[in-house]
Amino acid sequence: MVPFLDERTRRDHARRNVLHSVALLGGIGSVLALATSILWGPVGIVLTGLALLALYSLAPRVPPEAVMRLYRATPVPQDDSQLSSLVDVLAYRAELARRPVLYVIP
Repeated sequence: MVPFLDERTRRDHARRNVLHSVALLGGIGSVLALATSILWGPVGIVLTGLALLALYSLAPRVPPEAVMRLYRATPVPQDDSQLSSLVDVLAYRAELARRPVLYVIP
């Protein structure tokens, strides 16, 4: 399968994604630091920084199944339905190692 982006464009996209993530985390951290500094003073800012660092470092390690349990999601059965066939075709075209599991969130 031919990649959609050349290597330079892919690197530019990856760099922009990282910058967007840093900007979002910085904004959220600033709002949280302001709120905790109002409530708890300078100690609140330090606690907010430590909490954000812990969340940022642990977030990639959270299994998707744990997140789905948190939302009380139920897996869509793999049967002969049109949806299941569509997912199979898309997974094959994307050259995925295994078929993704679909969930329904109430």
